[in-house]
Amino acid sequence: MNVDDAREAITKHISDIQTVTPIHAGVNTTFSVTTDDDDYIIKFGTFDPSSVRLEPTIIHHLHNNSLPVPQIHGEGRHQGTPYFIAEKLHGELLPYPDTLSSERIIEVVPVVGEFLGQLHTIETGVGRLRRRNGELSTTGTEWEQFYRGMLEKFAHQAKGNYSSLGSKAMELVHWTPIPDLETAVFSPIDLHTGNLFLDDDGRIEGAIDFERIYGGHPGLSYEVTLHTLSAGREQSVRKRIEERFSQGYERVQTPPQHYAAFELIAVLREMRAAHMWWDSPEEHRERLEKRLEEVEYRIKSDE
Repeated sequence: MNVDDAREAITKHISDIQTVTPIHAGVNTTFSVTTDDDDYIIKFGTFDPSSVRLEPTIIHHLHNNSLPVPQIHGEGRHQGTPYFIAEKLHGELLPYPDTLSSERIIEVVPVVGEFLGQLHTIETGVGRLRRRNGELSTTGTEWEQFYRGMLEKFAHQAKGNYSSLGSKAMELVHWTPIPDLETAVFSPIDLHTGNLFLDDDGRIEGAIDFERIYGGHPGLSYEVTLHTLSAGREQSVRKRIEERFSQGYERVQTPPQHYAAFELIAVLREMRAAHMWWDSPEEHRERLEKRLEEVEYRIKSDE
């Protein structure tokens, strides 16, 4: 999609367009749009069309639950590609976690924990989120079956970057105990600093990017988010990030109990996306191998 495509799509919903500018962030294609009175974002599902098609429904649902998200101003398809238009949030958009200094990420990480705590107040069914008859629902899969399937999928994909480590992870997948689920909640696996806007006081102004949210155990997204924020950091920094993340979450509710099964998927998520996360994935092999050993020890302790 190019600027002309974005202009053609957005004029179906909004008039008086002044500028359309590409935004080079994320895996899908996004443009910033200005009009005489307001600013907007138009997002095309060029990489992950099913998630982008679902995203405005998720945002509507979050807005109805009083979470700080942008207003949706239209959605549709352009040349077969789904898109949606949202208000452009203002404030400070935080960079991705790996680009932040240790001091800065320790400073801002509580707002990520707080927002995740807010998401975890929203109950839902188990499974992948989907839209049926215009309403948000889930696939309704049995929890343990669904989660073990996620683990297997992630482990298989991890082998693309780390063949031997992926095979080791697959062994762990088959005998790790899956925690019981009492209440399924909104569980994102792609929440991090790069999705949040802060106001002048360092509080949450708003959040964006809701392409990968599941219905499941709160510990799932708690561990995945924490790992995303601290991956590649020294142990002392990781500890401070965990402490500060927990403090932010506690502004909303009590943090979930730690389970090895959720630590496992957090590591697998990095392994399967290492070629996108890091310039040289091989430089992280030793660290990831050590993390898998730690998870294996935790699994044995949880049995």
